[in-house]
Amino acid sequence: ASRAVAALEGKADIITLNEEWKGEYFKAVASAAHASGLSIISHSFNALDTSDWGVDGIEHLTGVGIAAARSPEGRNAVAAMGFCTHQYAPILEQSLPCIAAGHKNSRLYQWMDTSYFDEMIQHLVKNHTFLNPTLDFEWKGIIDRTAQFELEDQKLFFDPGLQYVPIDERLVTLGQYHWADARPPSDREQFLKGYKKVQEFLRKFVAAGGKLYSGTDSASANTPGLALHHEMQLFVDAGIPPMQALLSSTKWAAEMARMDKNLGT
Repeated sequence: ASRAVAALEGKADIITLNEEWKGEYFKAVASAAHASGLSIISHSFNALDTSDWGVDGIEHLTGVGIAAARSPEGRNAVAAMGFCTHQYAPILEQSLPCIAAGHKNSRLYQWMDTSYFDEMIQHLVKNHTFLNPTLDFEWKGIIDRTAQFELEDQKLFFDPGLQYVPIDERLVTLGQYHWADARPPSDREQFLKGYKKVQEFLRKFVAAGGKLYSGTDSASANTPGLALHHEMQLFVDAGIPPMQALLSSTKWAAEMARMDKNLGT
């Protein structure tokens, strides 16, 4: 781990691990990175474990949702979904029954146990673990801002100065607004139940001193730049104060990247 991190010094600011790297191996890389002033970010299949292993920032809320599924019914549901074993194109993610960090696992979050939120949040805050919720990426096709956000994206894409953006990229991004269109009402009800729990978790996380950093997965499903503003809007919709939403894209993001002495404020 030390040799690998040393090879990156001066060439990187952040090292990305993934949900498959666990335990002592993850800890060794994180420890070496921190000694060199680098940050660690990662997907997660259990946010509390990943936090204990030394991650600075967790990408997406998959690990939060799984860790918060505490009831026997919830754990059985997660087990029944199983974990994806292959990489899939973004356009297919919304139809996957299995769980993959960063995919649209909206069915997962309905099983979050809200009575466990405070204990989880204390754990994450104590470890100074930042969260990157990517709400716009995962939820923008099924919330009350779907039509508004889609229209704003369309206006931007029709700007004559942006016609260099490949048509397939535009179609993938706009198509993400319709991933739930064909779902039956029962599915949509489950998705929105989970979304409300996600909003509650994030609101309590920030109120307890937790820090977010804004991210959008803009290369696979969202419009670069504009999606960052959409993400901050969704934070505010969740009950997070506007100033904290702004910090997620400025000061807090710089702190997570250990670059706050040079930028962020």
